[in-house]
Amino acid sequence: MDGNRNSSTTSKTEGETVDVEKSQTQSNNDHVQDKQQGQATRIEWAAKGSDSGTGPVSLDLKRVGTRDSMSGSVLQLDPEPGFAHIDGDVGGTGYNDTKVDVVAVTCPGADPVQTWSYDPLPEGYFGHPTLGSLARFPTVSRLAGDAIISPAIDRPLPKAGHMWVRQGIRKSANTARVMLYRHRALTEGTNLDLLARDLLDNVQQQRQGTRPSRPLFFIAHSIGGLVVKRALLLATELPEYRELKYNCHGIVFFSTPHQGSSYLSMKSTRESVRQILRLQRALPKSLADEVRVNHPGLSRMQEEFFKIASELRIWTFYETIDSDLSGTSGRGEVQFTAPLVSIKSALLDLWHEDVYSLESDHAHLASFGLNNANTMKTFLGDFTAAIQKARKLSAYIHVPLRLKEHVKVEVIGFYDNTDAETEAPIRLYATRYHLNEFLHKGPERCLEERLSKLNRRQTLPTDKGERSDRHLVRGSAEVVSEAAPGLGVSQETATPAAPGITVTSPSTRSITFQTRPGPVPLTATRPRGVTEPILPSSITRPSSSESEASTVSTVSESALRTGRMIREADLAAKQREEFLNKARFGIRDPMAGFGRPDPSLRKYMWIHTPFTNPIWVRDIFDKLSETQNLNVSKIFNYDNWESKHIRGTHSQTQPSYVKPACSWVTADSPMSPWSQPSFGGQPTPGISPNFLYLYFPYLNFDTYRGIVRRRNLIKRRLRHGRAAPVPHEIAELESLEMRVVWEYFGYDPPLNSRRTLDQFGYPSLQDTNARDDDQMLYKLTKHKSAKQDPLFSRSRAFRPASIAPKSINTSMRSINSRELSDDEDSYDDETSYEEEADLRDGNVLMVDSLWLWAIDTNILTTFFPKRESDPREGTLFQQADLRNSIYNELNGDLTGRTENALDLAAFVVFHAVTVLLDKSSHPDLEIFRIFEEAIGLLAERLTQNMKHFRLQTFKGDNSGDESESDDELDQNNPASIKKRHKRELERAERENRENTSALLELRDMEDEMNTLLKLFDAQEAMIKTMKTIYSGNGLREITSHGQFYLDEALEWLDEYKQSAKEMVKRVDTVRKDYEKMLEMAQRQAQVDEVRWSRLQTELASNQNLSVMIFTTFTVIFLPLSFFTGLFGINVKEWDEELPTLGFVGAISLPVSGLLIVLAFIGAYSWRAQSLVKSTYKRSKRVLHGTLEILGKLEPKATRARKQRRKAEERRRRKAEQAKKEKDRAYDFWATVKRGRTTQYQIPHLNRHSE
Repeated sequence: MDGNRNSSTTSKTEGETVDVEKSQTQSNNDHVQDKQQGQATRIEWAAKGSDSGTGPVSLDLKRVGTRDSMSGSVLQLDPEPGFAHIDGDVGGTGYNDTKVDVVAVTCPGADPVQTWSYDPLPEGYFGHPTLGSLARFPTVSRLAGDAIISPAIDRPLPKAGHMWVRQGIRKSANTARVMLYRHRALTEGTNLDLLARDLLDNVQQQRQGTRPSRPLFFIAHSIGGLVVKRALLLATELPEYRELKYNCHGIVFFSTPHQGSSYLSMKSTRESVRQILRLQRALPKSLADEVRVNHPGLSRMQEEFFKIASELRIWTFYETIDSDLSGTSGRGEVQFTAPLVSIKSALLDLWHEDVYSLESDHAHLASFGLNNANTMKTFLGDFTAAIQKARKLSAYIHVPLRLKEHVKVEVIGFYDNTDAETEAPIRLYATRYHLNEFLHKGPERCLEERLSKLNRRQTLPTDKGERSDRHLVRGSAEVVSEAAPGLGVSQETATPAAPGITVTSPSTRSITFQTRPGPVPLTATRPRGVTEPILPSSITRPSSSESEASTVSTVSESALRTGRMIREADLAAKQREEFLNKARFGIRDPMAGFGRPDPSLRKYMWIHTPFTNPIWVRDIFDKLSETQNLNVSKIFNYDNWESKHIRGTHSQTQPSYVKPACSWVTADSPMSPWSQPSFGGQPTPGISPNFLYLYFPYLNFDTYRGIVRRRNLIKRRLRHGRAAPVPHEIAELESLEMRVVWEYFGYDPPLNSRRTLDQFGYPSLQDTNARDDDQMLYKLTKHKSAKQDPLFSRSRAFRPASIAPKSINTSMRSINSRELSDDEDSYDDETSYEEEADLRDGNVLMVDSLWLWAIDTNILTTFFPKRESDPREGTLFQQADLRNSIYNELNGDLTGRTENALDLAAFVVFHAVTVLLDKSSHPDLEIFRIFEEAIGLLAERLTQNMKHFRLQTFKGDNSGDESESDDELDQNNPASIKKRHKRELERAERENRENTSALLELRDMEDEMNTLLKLFDAQEAMIKTMKTIYSGNGLREITSHGQFYLDEALEWLDEYKQSAKEMVKRVDTVRKDYEKMLEMAQRQAQVDEVRWSRLQTELASNQNLSVMIFTTFTVIFLPLSFFTGLFGINVKEWDEELPTLGFVGAISLPVSGLLIVLAFIGAYSWRAQSLVKSTYKRSKRVLHGTLEILGKLEPKATRARKQRRKAEERRRRKAEQAKKEKDRAYDFWATVKRGRTTQYQIPHLNRHSE
């Protein structure tokens, strides 16, 4: 039975294949016939009516066959690639005036239209067209249901249901032109490169005549996503397509097998896949092999795509329903269910990737369907926002940064010193090349060119020459490589062809800041606080010749012991020994001599890059892998590299960083199960070396203006969305660091910019701006006035050249601003830089990162940032520069003894620990002294407050008010009491403010000291790990100097930690004393409050007595006054017969007495008061009842107005009640979160006062 099923399936497949071949032949004949006629079939549309305003639009129709989307019959497409449908025009009106291109790419061989509607949406889902739209554009009636109007659709299209890729996008973003792409017919030999070329050619042809910066988006399904990725990589490599890569703003991936798919590539399931995806024919072997899981090409493409993905918005959809598959095996046909693309393969695993899961299988995933309608709405909203953002960015004129032509890589070679007259066993030669030149030439060629530039005029030494050699033995020449032709680097000066060997000051900035050309002599002075390492007796420094011989044997034995292949080891040792013998007996090579060492005597080299940029790390190691024949796959696997990167997803303003780590990886160490090979997806060819890696945080500093400038740039970069297009003011920034931050901030992994102390201590905070602006070192070192700020009058060192003179590029900015109406994208650079210039500058503690790799014992590669310094900073210029500290001690002082790359690595770590706290000479950088003085000031202030508190009395200190005497304030009259109370309140508020401020400062000190202790603990852990590595693994004999430097570093760390702990204890003691004083002040305040209450009570009782007396007299004489006034009225009756005194008394006295009695009864009898109240209530009810009866007689309009007023009054009272309840139910964390929404402002105290 299985055999019959297998035979029937085979016959069916053969029959369908015959139909496919016949249809393809007919399609080819039709296409040839069209070409012979000189034109393809065209449909022209002419706008009907005066409102359209568009000319005729004509498009090639390459679709030669149709089929019912649900019938499963064979689909035939034109063998030539092109666009099956274009919705929208360029330069039209209304919905046809598009500004953005959206290209939908299906799986090769799939229907370019039906793929997006296999799970159709119901009729009228996106709304129906209006009658006016039908009158203006009659062609809309030919669409399936409703759609956004486009005159370019007047052609025979299938009645495909509602497609989100057309109607959905065009409705939410009517400025997008939607183009459905059709691949070429599948044949054997079709691969991703061929399909990618087709896509690039057709997209570029379709975009001809449009604006060069017109944004582009891709939507890809299944293998179509791989075609899009490959097309963008080709556009990066080929200049003719590079514009497409620059203008691509986003890609939508629907279940793209980024890491391959087993079922899409298996031969036994190809026919089943063809039926599921309704392909033209089964995937050819040439294409199926390329989507095999872990295919090297896919891995390389993934690696290269990561480099350009940072500039793209990425949306990823993956399937959650298995597909019904069938495959043939030795036992017949097997049916099963499985996802065609796994979740792991469908995800790119990028930090900025938006991931959605859909309730669909692989074939129906790209059409969403009703089950995923909510997800579709969310995505369309996000996609529309991205389109609008791309439109705004297209208004900028892109100015490429070309950072690799400006960033310099330093290569330093360490050679055996053959000069018998000198004591230095090793001499070093340094050169600097731009990064692009270094990546082109490699380190070996860079050093060869450096040595070839040495002065060849030295022959057998004369007396003058000997004096010159003695004078120059302590240094090496450092040259800057000449700019490569055509790079357009104008800031470099020409390098002499054969410079002399002179001690040069290491360049720390571009040549623009040099006061005079040429090398500057450097005196061999040791920095303050630096002690020369004194080697113990076991590792005493031998003579020059002994050191050379011992070093050769030790290094070679170590290399053989660790498995390192020694190329021509015996020959190199023989040449070195011969050369040393010549030097020992005074025989000099006239060509080598002092100025030209033998390249074969190089012991190791040091490669340094002044930025912690992971992208450049990979580039440099890629070049090392090529030139040194090394396999560096272990260096960048998950365990040693990827897992160490930390990027805070809660806030993009927090810099990314690498966790501290140190490890020694041998050539034969096993790979972790989590490790994934890098550099092309498989182990790179070459020798697997032993290597040491170290990620080490160290303390440094920066200026306050520097961190504010970096903060503002990052904010603008986040608003911009992506690096390109680069605004001209960013490209013209003099600060190389700012340009590097702009370019690589969004990469994955991103540039690790410099971090402040609080960013190191609190990496989980949303931002540390307030903490950075309130850092203790800044508060204690910021300039009090503009006169103390050497850079206040100059705000142009780091600002673009176009901002200072407003006449430059003003017209271009005004033109670009027309389309940048969104407040989010508007940025006033002039205002920003003026605010930076107005800041009061000072010093801020920073935590930089040192990335170090020591490959075997002959290559050291380091990456650590450099603070951009300016000579106009005065004494702060080049302070705490780690590179200069290392280089000067190695080359200028000759106190750093290193025999190999591992020794140099320990030497670098030692300097990283001490570069700020011990090797800086500026008083504002003496961290511990500044903190100790601040603690002493607070302790002294506390003593003064305690003395003042002891001497103060209840009357207070009258020194501040000399106009009033103590006798006046001692009086217990109301005026004196109020004055005393007011002055006591002012004094209490002043003291509370001072004491609270002191506690806040003490808390800040303690917090920063604890952060420093955290840093020291991390450094100590890394150094101890490094010391353990040096003490074992067969490295003990060759790392004696390195172990000494590590021990020195640990001693310095112990001293730093002890100082920090002592200051924490002092801070805690002073803080407790302040708290005790506050408690005493609180108790004194309570006593004062009791006294004030007693005085107020006495004063109130006196006032009550007075009021009672006055009230009594008023009650007694008020009735009599009434009757006196009554009988004193001049009325007619009194004129006729005047009343006698007895008559008046008989009437007024009894009535007055009765009223006086009733008044006292009402004042002191509670029964009389109750009677009055009850009578009042009854009268009130009677009055209300009467008003209700009368209210029924008033008009309805009047009653309605009264009811509305009453309703409003009830709502007002209800709102007030709700507000009171909300205030009573206080939510602390909700208040904190609401406070985070307010925009942070730099404190006014950090600015210069006018």
